[in-house]
Amino acid sequence: MNNPGLTQRTSSPPASIARGGLASAREQALSMLYYVLAVIGTAAYVVMLVGAVLAGRWTTLAITSAAYLWLLAVTLVRSLPLGLRSGTLLAASFGLALSQLLREGLASDGRLILLAFVVIASLLTGRRGGLAALILSTATLGLIGWLMSSGRIPLPAGGSAAESASLVAWVISGAVFLLLAGIATLSIAWFVRGIEAALGEQGGLVEQVREQQARLEELVAARTRDLERQSKELATAGEIAKLASTEPDPEGLMSKAIELIRERFDFYHASVFLLDEGKLWAVMAASTGEAGRQLLARGHRLAVGSASIVGWVTSNRMPRVAADVELDPFHFRNPLLPGTRSEMAVPVMIGDRLIGALDVQSTQPGAFGEADVRAIEVISAELAIAFENSRLLHQARSGLQGTIQRGGSHWTEPWRKLIGAEESTIVHLEPREGTGGTGAATSAVADEAIRSGAPATSEDRKELAVPIQVRGEVVATIVARRTGPGEEWSDDDIAVVQTIAGQAALALEGARQYAEEQRRLAELELVNRVSQAASQLVNLDSLYRIVHSQLGRVMGSADLMIALYDAASDQITIPFLSKGGEITRLEATPLGEGLLSVVVRSKQPLLLTEDIEQAAAALGARLVGRVPRCWLGVPMLLAEEILGVMVVQDYESERRFTDDDTALLFTIASQVAAAVENSRLLDQIRRSERRQRLIHEITAKVRRASDMDTILTTAARELSVELNANRASARLGAMPAVPMPPGGLPGQIPEDEDGDGRAPEEGRK
Repeated sequence: MNNPGLTQRTSSPPASIARGGLASAREQALSMLYYVLAVIGTAAYVVMLVGAVLAGRWTTLAITSAAYLWLLAVTLVRSLPLGLRSGTLLAASFGLALSQLLREGLASDGRLILLAFVVIASLLTGRRGGLAALILSTATLGLIGWLMSSGRIPLPAGGSAAESASLVAWVISGAVFLLLAGIATLSIAWFVRGIEAALGEQGGLVEQVREQQARLEELVAARTRDLERQSKELATAGEIAKLASTEPDPEGLMSKAIELIRERFDFYHASVFLLDEGKLWAVMAASTGEAGRQLLARGHRLAVGSASIVGWVTSNRMPRVAADVELDPFHFRNPLLPGTRSEMAVPVMIGDRLIGALDVQSTQPGAFGEADVRAIEVISAELAIAFENSRLLHQARSGLQGTIQRGGSHWTEPWRKLIGAEESTIVHLEPREGTGGTGAATSAVADEAIRSGAPATSEDRKELAVPIQVRGEVVATIVARRTGPGEEWSDDDIAVVQTIAGQAALALEGARQYAEEQRRLAELELVNRVSQAASQLVNLDSLYRIVHSQLGRVMGSADLMIALYDAASDQITIPFLSKGGEITRLEATPLGEGLLSVVVRSKQPLLLTEDIEQAAAALGARLVGRVPRCWLGVPMLLAEEILGVMVVQDYESERRFTDDDTALLFTIASQVAAAVENSRLLDQIRRSERRQRLIHEITAKVRRASDMDTILTTAARELSVELNANRASARLGAMPAVPMPPGGLPGQIPEDEDGDGRAPEEGRK
């Protein structure tokens, strides 16, 4: 915001002089002088014009007119260079003085004009210009005086001829001129220096005023932004509180509130996570945009304390800002949000109780400051209160019906996972042989039964669809058709089919529960067997095969890959790879740009269920060779360190793996990581024990020797045998090498050292 009064004062002439310095002052003084000369010159030109016309002096008229026009141009055209304008005035004054001296001698006004010439030069060009003008004027007086006194130029007519012919008169006149001009030059120089100092101080004051004005404007702008932000905070918090009283559904409240936050603060993406009952996972409850819709459909969740911004916030209960997500180790790169450049998350708390986290993202690096953190914290607190109030209100309104519906949803979710789709299964009863019939019209009847949850028939009542419901949710549909004349489905027939459908529902639910329990038992057995193998310090190859076989019992036939990562060399080794029933291993290779690198760098599980190539491209990964249809990779973590990646993949079916498989594989990978680390530590211990034993044995044998030759021979022989050295020798100072027993060490063949095909006589040293 600008201050008009201050702007007006800083644009006044003194301030402009201060900003431009002495050059601006000289330019303004020169302009004023030209204006005065232009006024006087105009009057003189009019008088001269009349006289010249009457006398017929056309040449004089032309020269005078040209000079007058040039004077007007220099006066009015301010864009001309300062040097040109100053030079014109100085040249005119010097020429006028010279003309007067030559025409009238000492009796003329030439000396006064020369003095004015020196003064003007001092003012316009500074101390050096004034000194040069003084020297030029003094030399001009001396030269004209010498020329006139010596008769080389004619003396002026009139009474001044005698005086102008005297050299002494010229010397005295020149001395007086030099004295007066020198005093004027020095005075002007001192005066100009004082003006320069004053202008410098004034310019400094003006700059200080301008800086203060700029700081004041910045403070006003910052205050304005703070007020706008506070206004947004209050408005957003008020609308969220209003939503809590008008929106009975907590999920609807979260969806509307998070969209309101994103729109009001112009965020790239916003989402809210709520802790599950076990406080182990932060589950996405509401999100914005198409990416949020897909994440909600997947049941996106992040582990508390995981390598993600939300995981860190829910673990530490403190806000976290990633000014540049590429540099933040806790940022979880989501392929659905490729434009994220900065991220901020704050805990959502009610009193001291943590219920989740509010996460916002921006496409600009460094988009979030301390003021933004405070604003989002205020809104998250209001959001927590609104959510809790809405939840309590929803429970009070829904009562028993809400409990039944939630129970139904709880029971039908496993069904949807079991059949692998959000649609119900339709069982078609095929027509009897020879009766004809078609299934073209059955889909409409089946859709109606699924939609209404009640039996549906076609218009001719020959097609029937009866839903199979488990706790109020349709999990399957029986569709039947009669083709004979007069064989419409009666109400009694429909009641029979409904009874069968009810019994089928009970049987299906029992079968589903049994299958689910069997899977859970298989998962527990898998975890137990892997844990036992890892704790018994079995060979890693055996452990990998155990993991492969046990995973096959739970997940079915799928290719397993176990990759170990060496952070020091940034290389990946694949000690176990099952592909098409064959088990191989791959040697160490540098970490590339594939999906393994994504898991290694993010330290997060990665599940790709369809369109693997497109999903990999969105993650910045490149695929080589045959592309799987479904890919699941989890990091092998030990504390904060990643030891490798465990991958299962299917080359035939999409949507093969689920979030439950991800959780199971993550658990197994943690146990395998511990086993790998234990194997490494055990290997180090064994090498250390072998080294200590070797030192002890050689030292004992050397100590039993009685003389120097035996000591050196024993040391060389034992080192050669234990370390598998081809040659060993021991010397004492500059003495010759101690010979080994004839024929070398036991079991060794003497070398042909001289290349003549014969063994050396001294054997090995």
